[in-house]
Amino acid sequence: MLALDLAATVSIDQFDVADALPWQLTDARAVDVLYERDGLWLCPLDVAGALAGRGYAASGRVVLDVDGTTVAVDATPEGAEVTPLSDRPDLVLGRSELGSLLPGGVRATTLIRARRVAEGHPGAAAAVDRLFVVDPADVLARSERGFGMHHGDGTAEALADAAALDGWVAVDRGQVVGSHPFEVTMPGPRRLAAVGITWVSVAASHRRRGLAAELMARTHDSAREAGPLLATLTASEAGIYRRFGYGVASVRPTVRIDTRAARFDVDLADPGSCRYIALADAAPGHVVAARPRRCQAVDGRARGRRR
Repeated sequence: MLALDLAATVSIDQFDVADALPWQLTDARAVDVLYERDGLWLCPLDVAGALAGRGYAASGRVVLDVDGTTVAVDATPEGAEVTPLSDRPDLVLGRSELGSLLPGGVRATTLIRARRVAEGHPGAAAAVDRLFVVDPADVLARSERGFGMHHGDGTAEALADAAALDGWVAVDRGQVVGSHPFEVTMPGPRRLAAVGITWVSVAASHRRRGLAAELMARTHDSAREAGPLLATLTASEAGIYRRFGYGVASVRPTVRIDTRAARFDVDLADPGSCRYIALADAAPGHVVAARPRRCQAVDGRARGRRR
């Protein structure tokens, strides 16, 4: 894509934070991070089960107060034993903040600086980070696996199937809430049962009446009865979901590459070539869209634009 004629820039959504591309170029500044936005939001439906179900970077004990319930987490790389406790906690946090910490990509020390969590004693947040934090590249990969960000053939059929699932619905121009069971890969690696929530909206004429809160509460209750430990979503509006217990668990960087300055500084294998084909001749997953003065690449992530 960097050699595509008459394309001055290439933009990549959901750029891998650990991608080696900037290190392969003579000028790493040719890869410009435009912005980062929240990716996967995660809500621990079963706090003890979610803490016990993931693996940890080291062995150790940490005492957490999550929304007024104190538990001791005896962590190991294979999992943890979680027990109720009345001791003074190392960290005081809400369900939303725990949702951010669980996948290992957000640091407790960051949330301390943001005043979203409180330490029971100095250094407690750093101790939590030593247990919880994992490689950010793994976090991004879990986000993609956990919430199906790349859509291919069969998407329409999948949505039709999801619409037939049980769920709570407000009929009078209100809100549609859908859930679909799947697993989220956590550090360890461990796979925890989860539900995905999507298409959450309330008509403008029916807002400020508690519809969203009621439907989210009922959705969480029904999910807990079914057994999943986590609930996940991607948010169109970032200011809504913390009050329902969700925390940002991953970020999605978008970068723009200046092809005029991007020259490889290492020897690479020939990646192949790019050519125009008719949509009817495209193999599954090859061509996502074609528009005048714009081409969209083979995996649907890279877009080239003329200037």
